[in-house]
Amino acid sequence: MISGLVLASFRRIDRTLSPTIQLLAGVPIVVWIPFWVMFFGTDEVFKIAMAAIGTFFLVHLHTFVAVRAIDHVYLELAAIYEKRFWQRVRHVLIPAATPSIFTAIRTSIALGWIVIFFVEYASARQGSEGLGWFIADARAVGKVDEEFAGLLALAIIAFVVDLLIGLAQGRLAAWKDSLDSRMYEGGR
Repeated sequence: MISGLVLASFRRIDRTLSPTIQLLAGVPIVVWIPFWVMFFGTDEVFKIAMAAIGTFFLVHLHTFVAVRAIDHVYLELAAIYEKRFWQRVRHVLIPAATPSIFTAIRTSIALGWIVIFFVEYASARQGSEGLGWFIADARAVGKVDEEFAGLLALAIIAFVVDLLIGLAQGRLAAWKDSLDSRMYEGGR
């Protein structure tokens, strides 16, 4: 989010760093595995790093586009009132970009669940298995009931996390009349 905000705000930094970010965004997630294993090993930090790299580009891009799409009238008004850069960020850029940022966060968390599932299965060791490993192992040995239980547990966790983010989105972007903000505020 911060990278998208900074690059959208400063054209010179954007011209310098965006080509590199765009180049790295095209790298498939599985290609990052050997590099992250070298840096982090195969413990929990590795799983978090894989989910982070898999979701970073999505949040960055949505934030960048949302900040660049802000109507210049708002920025001109902030300039008329002599708002400093950080005041413009706090009072104009972040509020205007909040709906898109939350959309990116919710989408990237769904992607993160997929990444975590595969990373847990690929890097599981005795005693460090996760839900992804449990589901894939149950499938491999034909335990359909355990596989279904794992899928149900994963679905419930994902639903609760998305619900909590949706509630935050409804509160922080209540001014934006959208389906999400109305849904989490009781349909007003």
